Amino acid sequence: MAQPIRMKLPVIQPGEVVYEPPEEFQQLLDWVGTGLTNLETIEDEQLREQVFALLKGVDMLHRQGLDRMLRLMTTLGGRGLTERVIQDGVVKTLLDLYDLPEYQESDPW
Repeated sequence: MAQPIRMKLPVIQPGEVVYEPPEEFQQLLDWVGTGLTNLETIEDEQLREQVFALLKGVDMLHRQGLDRMLRLMTTLGGRGLTERVIQDGVVKTLLDLYDLPEYQESDPW
């Protein structure tokens, strides 16, 4: 059995606002992207379909959770809170990955 790949996770303190994600964060994004591309090479078609179905479910879970979180932040804390939070480079990258247009300044809820 292959050894699991170990990845050093970037450590960003919760109180820090990071306008540009650290280099380790970009490395993590690249690593995940490569892993997703490699999944397409799974030869067992049924297994490949199951893996991608699972990833689609995780995507939907995260997308809905992020959308609700943004809406609740705006409702409970005001638009200014949401705008402040999405200035963080790590948060913005995550929202961009999920293509959530609702958080864009030009699209108020």
